[in-house]
Amino acid sequence: MFPIAILSFILAIFSLYKRNMKLNILITENDKLWALTLQKMLAPYGIATIASNEDEAFQLLASQKFDICFIDLDLDQRLGGLNVVKKVKSVGSYGVIISGNDENEIIAQGYSYGCMDYLTKPVNQSAIELIFRRFETTQNAGKIDKLLQERFITQDEQTLDSLEIIKRVNLSKKAVLLNGESGTGKTCLARIIHEASSGEDTPFVSLNCSQFNDNTLESELFGHVKGSFTGAHKDKVGLIKKAEGGTLFLDEVHSLSNKAQQKLLTAIETGVIYPLGSEKSQKVNFRVICATCESLEELIAQGKFRRDLYYRIKTFVIYLKPLGERKCDIKPLIEYRLSKLARKIVVADEAMKALESYSWPANAREVEDMVENWDVMGLGIVNLNDLPEYVTNAKIELNTEGQFFTPVQLDILKQAGLKEFLEIVKQAAIDMTLEAFNGKQVEAAKSLGVSKSFISKNLGKGKLNEPAARIQ
Repeated sequence: MFPIAILSFILAIFSLYKRNMKLNILITENDKLWALTLQKMLAPYGIATIASNEDEAFQLLASQKFDICFIDLDLDQRLGGLNVVKKVKSVGSYGVIISGNDENEIIAQGYSYGCMDYLTKPVNQSAIELIFRRFETTQNAGKIDKLLQERFITQDEQTLDSLEIIKRVNLSKKAVLLNGESGTGKTCLARIIHEASSGEDTPFVSLNCSQFNDNTLESELFGHVKGSFTGAHKDKVGLIKKAEGGTLFLDEVHSLSNKAQQKLLTAIETGVIYPLGSEKSQKVNFRVICATCESLEELIAQGKFRRDLYYRIKTFVIYLKPLGERKCDIKPLIEYRLSKLARKIVVADEAMKALESYSWPANAREVEDMVENWDVMGLGIVNLNDLPEYVTNAKIELNTEGQFFTPVQLDILKQAGLKEFLEIVKQAAIDMTLEAFNGKQVEAAKSLGVSKSFISKNLGKGKLNEPAARIQ
């Protein structure tokens, strides 16, 4: 019998061969020797048909569907291949120019006519491999769109623009940093990126770094051997090792201790980890996706986060806006959550308007909780009086001149000036919210829609003097 490792390798090669042989490839090239050379280079990826001129290429494109087309520019006439490029684009095939011409003006023409990639002769196998990786990424765009539509509800233009990177780039081996407030969907997006780029069959291992102390966190990440510390009664495999061949998702990555940051950096750079209490190394192969609600740049400036690790985990950065800044997403998110309930509930128009005016400090997670509460309460139609007071009272009329501020507030504004007045408002809001949440900074930050570091930085600054105390 074959050893399992060899059998797995053979099956993997067969699977890759079978998948690639499905590709139908067109080569348009008048140099017969180069056409045959290219055909041989493309053999691992599919069946390549050769057209020696424009007419043959047009006839083939009209008679059958080609997945990817390689086109020389100088065929029957100089730059005649551009006509083929345009045709390839019109039939929805992936066009690649391979030309001896490397003038910037000609390269720009090629892209403007619709080619996806431009290579100059001679090309090697690694360049061909890169082309097919990019081709596969474009083919996955439909799958990614479907995943986003099903799981990440947004109509916000800026957010949609941020998510385009997932479609354009093969992220299978790339580190991704997701930045945004708690509850904006970072974990959901991490799973989508993983499935789209690494596949559902590879492991997705997640860890919220803020939920563990330093020693426990290192044990969770890197594992430990029996007896390495009090309570280590048996060997433990770390999450990095469990993520072998897949994705390690680190939420609240800013919570990592300096020692854990150093060990994680080593693991990313060398592919080697050492479990706690062991001098024996373990080889690891994983991709890391990190998430944070803090500014890592600020933490670097404060000496709390390693700059070298930061640059390792931020190959691609995606920022997720808070729900309060994505008003267009509030109603679709509520309707999406309602659609997941077995028992149907509807929201009255007046109630929906109030919900759309609310700031949603806990973001999409708060939407989920509120919809669940409606279900538990047995509501059929959600009316305005069914909503919490903090939602219905959140709506402020801004278009009535002079009524936004109280007379006392206007007086303070005139005396102190706008800059000092805004500082007083900020400190009053922080102090009052901390008092409401018994000094718990995380809960206060969520309520105000800011980060915990914002609260921490402003602690003690708000010497709530008489004007601040009278801000209400």
